[in-house]
Amino acid sequence: MRTALGLLLVLLTTPGLAAEPFSCPSAISFTAQVNVQVVPGWKPLPMPERHALAGARLFDGDPADMADLVPDRITPPLTSWKLSPDRHYTFVCTYNGTEVTFAAGVPKSAAMCSVAVKRFTSGQPPRGTYIEASCQ
Repeated sequence: MRTALGLLLVLLTTPGLAAEPFSCPSAISFTAQVNVQVVPGWKPLPMPERHALAGARLFDGDPADMADLVPDRITPPLTSWKLSPDRHYTFVCTYNGTEVTFAAGVPKSAAMCSVAVKRFTSGQPPRGTYIEASCQ
């Protein structure tokens, strides 16, 4: 039995991040750490997991301040936020089946962030769709 993962917020502060446009990673992979009660004759076996991008949220400043912004436009398949050049924004990428998130500071030169549901036109992976989240 595995305990739920705690929320992991990884702030990416790499200088190269300022290059535009930037996007959420399309998927993340990790091996979860487990804290379980030992059962005689059994041992925990963490397995690598891959989680696809589920969406993104935009925060005014640090996400710890809980200033989660409401999108300016919600017209499926697109959700978008208009940005003001005098504000500091944080873009948080969310992933299916995990509480693990990734966050990045939005470049001052970005005018908009968006999340779009797109359909595969060939190769049909499961469900035939993917999420793209970016700021530019």
